Amino acid sequence: MEADHVLMHKLAMGDTSALASLFDRYQDPLVRLLYQLTGTLDDAEELVQETFLQLLAQAPRYRLVRSFRAYLFKMALNLGRTHLRRKARRQKRNPYVVEKPAGSPLPDAEASRKETHDLIAQALQELSQEERLVVTLKEFEEMTFDEIALTLEVPVGTVKSRLRYALKKLAPKLKQLREP
Repeated sequence: MEADHVLMHKLAMGDTSALASLFDRYQDPLVRLLYQLTGTLDDAEELVQETFLQLLAQAPRYRLVRSFRAYLFKMALNLGRTHLRRKARRQKRNPYVVEKPAGSPLPDAEASRKETHDLIAQALQELSQEERLVVTLKEFEEMTFDEIALTLEVPVGTVKSRLRYALKKLAPKLKQLREP
């Protein structure tokens, strides 16, 4: 498996297979992150596509950074935040338009797993956006504190305190999952 910075160099030289490799490597983590930000899978998937289009456009100007992953996640978060601002403005202009949630019924075998997933998602949604992003990056994407700090452009101490407060808030809600 080639290193991210090598793939970015290849992409800058016009090798589109490098983009495919980066997409395969980071698509799922970015969807998870953007889903936590936007709350909808459709928006998250669309924003992942936009992130990679922007990455392609910026490839010739890319310079080696400490963490490509933090660079990519920061790009995705910026696009996600812009999307949310635009969505809020559209909602203010036309408050009668309601987006309907997408989804199809699940087979009975997956119902229990879906219920657990929904409880966790609901608990995460009760956190502030900053806390939710830190939890997602640390616990689900397994980023280091330094990578999270680079991604969110905050000091490492802020990342640690947000995670501590978020986990403190989540503990009682997630405890319910363990009880029979």
